[in-house]
Amino acid sequence: MRALAVAERLREDIRAGRFHPRERLVEAELAVAYGVTRSAARAAILELAAEGLVERTPNRGARVRSFSTEEAIEMAEARLLLQAMCARRAAQLGTDEDRVELLRDVEDLRSAIARDSQEETIAANGRIFSRIRSMSGHATAVAIIEQLQSQTLRQSLQVLIPGRRFESLREFERIVEAVVAGEPDEAYDATITHMHNVIAAVRAGVRNSSETD
Repeated sequence: MRALAVAERLREDIRAGRFHPRERLVEAELAVAYGVTRSAARAAILELAAEGLVERTPNRGARVRSFSTEEAIEMAEARLLLQAMCARRAAQLGTDEDRVELLRDVEDLRSAIARDSQEETIAANGRIFSRIRSMSGHATAVAIIEQLQSQTLRQSLQVLIPGRRFESLREFERIVEAVVAGEPDEAYDATITHMHNVIAAVRAGVRNSSETD
């Protein structure tokens, strides 16, 4: 397996929460886990370090980078504003096949939430937004969003806040309904609403945590 393919797998595993913020990334362990050479694992770590997803410290090795709440919120704001633009374009440019797949994605999200599967919920959220980005056909926005998404990780995700996943489901349903119906302004507005609610939920979670410490 090429180093870039290893980097992609590691990136996705970090996004999915299989590696946590500040968790050490050991070359030998990654090589065994992914069935690759240590040099390929090392190259993957270097690639993600260049992206800012991993931090390397002399004599201490590599760790998954941990972001402050404010950093995560700033990146979420930038990412979701671009995502709203993609939703508007998707409503205009999406094909009938795209719309069918998008409806399947939101059904997967309902199922994951019903089973109370946090990992599957995160994955379904990601698939919905990823498909909308693909439908938009805006390569530059997609590249920027995916870079920011790599950096924010799960540590700022609203699904980690009790009860938030149910509100998030309703918001995703509104976004998908607007895109499928070919209503660009409604798709944009629904995504912006989701952005504001995500950030408000994260801030409230941090505030509540501080008050109970």
